[in-house]
Amino acid sequence: LVDFWYYNRPQISEVRPDYGPDSGGNIVKLTGMNFRPLFNGNDTIPANMTYCDFQGVGKVNATIVSSTLAYCIAPPNPDINNKEKTFVEITLNDQ
Repeated sequence: LVDFWYYNRPQISEVRPDYGPDSGGNIVKLTGMNFRPLFNGNDTIPANMTYCDFQGVGKVNATIVSSTLAYCIAPPNPDINNKEKTFVEITLNDQ
């Protein structure tokens, strides 16, 4: 038998700062909940599967600090003519 784990979907309630340069590179702090849904002293979610997805711009590695705090480095925006906002999601399984 092989284990399969279900977990509560992570939710972001705040992104700070909520803006950055086209070149990216700024640290973005995410607060919310369920960032470490399986944490029991030995988290079973591998760090290399955890990402911040700046939709339409790019996906970058996330650093999970706690169940309510994560950081990531904003990716560059390849479309310098697109100054629209984008949505940020956190994924714990690269999906």
